[in-house]
Amino acid sequence: MDIALIGGLVLAAVCIVGSFLWEGGAIGALIQGPAMLIIFGGTISATMIGLPFKKFLDAWKVAMKAIFDPKVEPEQVINELVMACEKARREGLLALQKDAEKMKLNFAKKYMKMFINGTDPKLMEQMAEMEMENIAERHAFGAGIFNKMGGYSPTMGVIGTVMGLISTFSHAGGDPEKLVHSIAAAFIATFWGVLLANVLFLPIADKLKNKHQEEMLIYYIVIEGISAIGEGYSPRLLRAKLTSMLPISLQDAGAAGKKQRTAVSA
Repeated sequence: MDIALIGGLVLAAVCIVGSFLWEGGAIGALIQGPAMLIIFGGTISATMIGLPFKKFLDAWKVAMKAIFDPKVEPEQVINELVMACEKARREGLLALQKDAEKMKLNFAKKYMKMFINGTDPKLMEQMAEMEMENIAERHAFGAGIFNKMGGYSPTMGVIGTVMGLISTFSHAGGDPEKLVHSIAAAFIATFWGVLLANVLFLPIADKLKNKHQEEMLIYYIVIEGISAIGEGYSPRLLRAKLTSMLPISLQDAGAAGKKQRTAVSA
């Protein structure tokens, strides 16, 4: 589970609700059935109108990916590739068959098997690039859906507020106190529309984009690592090459971890 996403949602709820209570508001004032019906129902229906139904359903699977997708660290993939390189130099490529099955990343498992079976390196790279392009399109589509919902939600909030004000002023002339409460209640729709857009829908879109970048980095590491093994790189040179693809902070951490493991084994 993505702790940053869950923690951010909890923190946002605490700050927003806490601020409202601090100013003397009541939680019940924020819960308005008609306003929430317009926001949730209107946003979902507008999204459904612009998408095929199957892709609309897939959008929620993408949202679950943002929350629950198990993460494979690039350092872990690099270690697997370096160990495969060491074993290939000692025992030959066929000795990597069992190791390929144990790889946690399906992408790495797939192309390592192709490499062991003697697939032409250029053909393998072309296939990997095509697969990565398709993955990028799917990821962009999923993030785009939540960007659209982030645009629909505030608009639905404005619609809800306008409808509330129309209803309120149509009954004007009665109790002034009730009129004031009705006007305040009308703006709850705008509140929920803006809140959902900026705390839920748009952040999820950004989260999916970040996950896509992390995933693409790992895929590039896999392809570069397998190609380097085929070219006869030494394990040390392979690690240096793949580690250079990481941010500087991760490169330093990886080097420190490697020294520590060497010291312990000694």
